[in-house]
Amino acid sequence: QVLSMSTDTLESKVEFLLPVMAPQATRGDEDATRGLRKLIVGMPSLLYLNIEKNLQPKVDYLGSILGRDGLSQALERLPMLLAYSLENRIKPRIQMILDAGIESGSITVGIPKSDN
Repeated sequence: QVLSMSTDTLESKVEFLLPVMAPQATRGDEDATRGLRKLIVGMPSLLYLNIEKNLQPKVDYLGSILGRDGLSQALERLPMLLAYSLENRIKPRIQMILDAGIESGSITVGIPKSDN
């Protein structure tokens, strides 16, 4: 399915996700792009999500809670994090974690797939 995407669309997603995964990286830096490769291989359907309506709000929110390094580490461990609903899954679970007294800097990934 990714092969059916236009190169412009694919390029825009990579350009958006690269600084999320490696803020100082350039596209030619193999070591720095490792996290981006892991993210895309782990969840290739992320490339189909709209940047402005879907990815950017999640990255902004999670980055504000986890910090830049924490966000990239969380996405390396759980690429599907960006596929979850921001309002219905991510925010409520992060709030439960914060309400339990866990500091935002200590949160890794506490967003299970189901409520069970």
